[in-house]
Amino acid sequence: MRTVTEGRAVIAVPDEENLTKKADVFYNPAMKSNRDLSILILLARGKEGLRVCDPLAGSGVRSLRFLKELPRGMISNLAVNDAKQGFPDLFGENAARSRASLERVAVTAREASKLLLDCEAQDYIDIDPFGSPNEFLDAACKRCRRGGLLAVTATDTAPLCGTYPRACKRKYWAIPRRDHLMHEYGLRILIRKCQLIAAQYGRALTPLFSYSKDHYFRVFFAVEEGKSRVDALLDQHAMVDGYGPLWRGPLWDVPLVERMLSLARERYPDQERFLALINEEAAAPSLGFHDVHVLCKGLGCEPPRHDAIMACLEEKGIRAARTHFSPTGIRAACDEEAVQEAIKEAAR
Repeated sequence: MRTVTEGRAVIAVPDEENLTKKADVFYNPAMKSNRDLSILILLARGKEGLRVCDPLAGSGVRSLRFLKELPRGMISNLAVNDAKQGFPDLFGENAARSRASLERVAVTAREASKLLLDCEAQDYIDIDPFGSPNEFLDAACKRCRRGGLLAVTATDTAPLCGTYPRACKRKYWAIPRRDHLMHEYGLRILIRKCQLIAAQYGRALTPLFSYSKDHYFRVFFAVEEGKSRVDALLDQHAMVDGYGPLWRGPLWDVPLVERMLSLARERYPDQERFLALINEEAAAPSLGFHDVHVLCKGLGCEPPRHDAIMACLEEKGIRAARTHFSPTGIRAACDEEAVQEAIKEAAR
């Protein structure tokens, strides 16, 4: 075993580098940003006295960081769980290494859905599995209380992005495609699936902060109740250019993203660049985006600078922004012809 420090948490992890679902301790350093953003969204929302459940804790580093990096009083009760044998002892040892108090912390080694169904309603549930979140969504939607926050990660991006369309139909009840929009629309397919699971219990899941990064998709949902709220969300499900059905609504709550960015500058500067890009993107909402390289190939020209293209669009009163989904994409609420004209102007 070796010792790893992430944020203010100190944990012991295996020496081997290979990550597998069967590993005794599952720790993925590449997901540090995932955990940074989890802390930032809780800080940005600013609620106190939260009941929090981390049912797929892996190494337990996320929960340890919650205990060490969130203000005292923000979490009133924390349920930390992983089905691996010996997890409670491991978590206790890592809590000691991190000098984290386990007062009002319940540590268990149970199957995640059974744990959720047996627990009280929670203010924050984090579903962060190895692979698809599908098998845990039903229990999570039942146990996340009104006004709460549900975080969902999917690492099986290949089906959602169209590599395995039949698997996407089976798992997510939708048709994917493989083109420049596959990451955004794959994320929107995931959002719809989560919303459908919650809808049958009268719960409305509204995306507050959504993103695609590295090998995974991640969505934070605000949880509300009521038939009218659910119906309003379902009305925004539709087929789009052969994709879907998928979620057509906003991916971000703009004021929340702005608060997260401000907090990142103070606490997690390595997340500032990513959040600044999301903040810019959230302020120029649209369904899908335009790929400059694809359009330039059709026009038979070299791609101009993105800034120049966006300036031409802005001159016409069209809000434009870069997108985190693609380094060659521009988000703008206009048709393809308007972007082509902007490319021509910028190329002169």
